Amino acid sequence: MMQDQSLASRVVGHHIFAERESQYIRWYPKTLTAVAGVAPITRQDSRFAGIYIHVPFCDQLCGFCPFNKIESRNDLIDLFLCALEKEIISYGKLLGRRDLRFVYLGGGTPSSLKPSQIERILSLIDYHLGGLSGAEITLESHPLHLKPDYARGVRLAGVNRISSGIQSLDESTLRRIGAYHSQEHAIAAIQTSVSEFDSVAIDLLFRCRGQTVADWESQVAAVGNLIGVDHVSCYSLVLKNDAEQPSAATDAQMAVVAGDVLASYGFEHYASCASSGMDFARNGRKSVYEELHWKAPQVEFLGLGPGALGFVGGVVTINGLSVPRYAAAINRGFLPLVSATRVSKDEMMRRYFVLGVKTFFVELRPFCELFDEDPEKIFKDEIQLLERDGLAFVENDLLTLTTVGRLFVDCVSSRFFSKEERNVPHPEEPEIRRIELTAQRLLDGLGARRA
Repeated sequence: MMQDQSLASRVVGHHIFAERESQYIRWYPKTLTAVAGVAPITRQDSRFAGIYIHVPFCDQLCGFCPFNKIESRNDLIDLFLCALEKEIISYGKLLGRRDLRFVYLGGGTPSSLKPSQIERILSLIDYHLGGLSGAEITLESHPLHLKPDYARGVRLAGVNRISSGIQSLDESTLRRIGAYHSQEHAIAAIQTSVSEFDSVAIDLLFRCRGQTVADWESQVAAVGNLIGVDHVSCYSLVLKNDAEQPSAATDAQMAVVAGDVLASYGFEHYASCASSGMDFARNGRKSVYEELHWKAPQVEFLGLGPGALGFVGGVVTINGLSVPRYAAAINRGFLPLVSATRVSKDEMMRRYFVLGVKTFFVELRPFCELFDEDPEKIFKDEIQLLERDGLAFVENDLLTLTTVGRLFVDCVSSRFFSKEERNVPHPEEPEIRRIELTAQRLLDGLGARRA
């Protein structure tokens, strides 16, 4: 299948193409606010509908993964599990129980945990935080872990959706990105997943060293032909030094190819975490977690585990990255928070759009009901700019991203930043480690005063 040359040329030829990037805007506002182990939220404030759990362990650290991770060690896994149990119980006492719509175990590599350990986590959540009977429960997994006994074990533990980091079905691409599984492993993992789970998702990487548009097109077509895979996430590879990668123009062409090819196999492009980070689903199998925590009005969710992000009670929460510090804080009777930023009304209104545009349609009427404000008046300048640039338009109480706008989603998101947040860097590992040290000093001060 040939890519839509017209769309690719419109993206590459757009006057703001130089601004296009694949920046994963995971939260808003971006400002970090150091705290010492106390959540500034109450049971009355909270309306959480889901839980994200970060499991930072990996058998081997892949260079292309930007998330909080460490090599698996049994002693650290035991430390983590004991602390996670206490964190779940603490939040249960603080916030009470809710009927949950999703639990997402991300990482790292959550499949580093045994089925019995996953079952224990889910049992604790069900007892202390919320009923799981109708919830989507996703486990991110490495292809090498998805042997038949393991897949069956985690399904019996309560997992009903598997997401595997396949990255590529091409052996040479896997070698170039430093993956430690093979094409054979990837195919076997997919076959096992399909046999055990009704909902199977896989991740693919593009803009890899030495990869051509034709290479990528054949990879996406191969995935489209797989029976039983109902969700595909395609991510542009982000490296600190991109000199050896295909160009930014090729990146855009590859993004267009992904949409064209997967559409021909019945997949819908329903969300983008970034301009070149795209989620596709078929058979009504959109990820509940992905859609609900982006789509406006966004649901609240708890973030548990080292480095986890949450949003509950109008507060953006971030846990520290270090497993020993995470456990030490909990064992001293504190929550493992290092940042908790209460979102003002103005920033909450902006957040509605900053994250909401990631699902391509932002409903305006709920905004009026939530904030008692008219979004077309408040964001008149932002909307006019998007319309002028051909990235979005307003019609029938919807802000809708255009076909081109969907491939500039980072730019569309950033148009709604406040002046204060515009120049704040999106927090990644260096910024979180700095705030973690500040929070540790505050926590040590609390401990000294207690003594």
